[in-house]
Amino acid sequence: MAPFINHHERNGFTFTRKNDDLPYKRDRYSYFTHHCHPPASELTTPVTADHEDVHAGIGILPFFEGKNIFNLLLVQLDSLEKIINSELFGRVKEKYGKCFVREKMIPIVGDICEPNLGMDNESIDIIRKNVDVIIHSATNTTFNERYDVIFDTNVIAPQRLMRFAKTCNKLQLFTHVSTAFVNEGEGIILEKPLMMGDNAEGVDVADEISLLLKSSTINLNSDYDATKFLKNLGQQRAELYGSSTTYQLMAISYGKGLLPAYFANPQVPLDLITVDLVANTMIAAIAKHGNTLTPQLNVYHVASSLSNPLTLSDAFEYLYEHFNAAPLIEHSNIAKVKFFDNFEQFSKYTRECNRAVSEDTEVIRQCNAKVEYAQQLCKIYEFAGFFKARFHTGNTQKLLEEMSKEEQLNFEMNVRNINWKTYIRDIHVPGLRKYVINTARAT
Repeated sequence: MAPFINHHERNGFTFTRKNDDLPYKRDRYSYFTHHCHPPASELTTPVTADHEDVHAGIGILPFFEGKNIFNLLLVQLDSLEKIINSELFGRVKEKYGKCFVREKMIPIVGDICEPNLGMDNESIDIIRKNVDVIIHSATNTTFNERYDVIFDTNVIAPQRLMRFAKTCNKLQLFTHVSTAFVNEGEGIILEKPLMMGDNAEGVDVADEISLLLKSSTINLNSDYDATKFLKNLGQQRAELYGSSTTYQLMAISYGKGLLPAYFANPQVPLDLITVDLVANTMIAAIAKHGNTLTPQLNVYHVASSLSNPLTLSDAFEYLYEHFNAAPLIEHSNIAKVKFFDNFEQFSKYTRECNRAVSEDTEVIRQCNAKVEYAQQLCKIYEFAGFFKARFHTGNTQKLLEEMSKEEQLNFEMNVRNINWKTYIRDIHVPGLRKYVINTARAT
């Protein structure tokens, strides 16, 4: 994950996003090698001293990390209570009443995919006049969403929000979070913004859409027809690949015995990161840059591929250890996965593993469906299975070093402290089973 911190005077830019999960309490960091700092959102006190309260008017538009940031900020309520109940706040209470603090958080529902951000004129005007900080993330965490949906969510919506941000009277900071995988590359990718025109492939969105429309076999006589065509195209894409959120589908499929093999380089590091570290880094970066007088554009990678790499081979080994001891499906045979770098060989091996031992038509259909499913799943994650880039985290490391020891103890940002075996085998997968698989079954 890469929080992009830039002041609103600067031009905007857009990316898509990446994610991962974990609930937290005081002992939330049990997957770290030793006790260390908690999540970023707990940074209610800025890293640098002698500046105004950065949190005076934070506008947080709903997104995946938003839940974690709110959680982390609310964890600080115990500390806030001590301050608010002190004698120093006596006069404030006399003037504004006992509920003055409660009135400082005002949730407003909106949708950045809609004009006016999905809010009424009065609400949007209040935000425009009062907000100091905007935190935004491209919100679609699905790798294979309908094209029109993902384009609107991850490209058009952030652009719309940036235009709105430039009209905010008091805005001090604009934070954008997105996936570092937005632009294909090789080698070490530094923490610098991807500017317009820097795309390695030189893709022109208008040209791509034009080519799609020209490929249509039906007459597109109006904007409505063109929009309908693109939506149908996206729907076909979604129906082909189904739905997947990050790497969860890969783990679940393996646990069900649907992945005897995998199409990928086993030594490629999966650039996984837990969402609490992302949230911690966001809050720390906001605290640092919240009152910088000169407009700046700063990029922070929250990544593990260089600092604490987890290879695909190791990831599947940890999955094997978990599911071999506690299979998702009773009596299922979970074997260690076999890797292939040739898709035809991978498909052949998968077909052999799922060869029907019966002439029953339904059994044969199920076996063929398993093969097709495994092929589609590997295609979804092919970009990660052969990814040749690693993400530099020098800026994030410097941010960590600038924090006090107390802040470091309260806001875990150090990727090196994650024990991947413990996290995947004992925390992530059990959580997946409890909150994703069981919930899906219940509904």
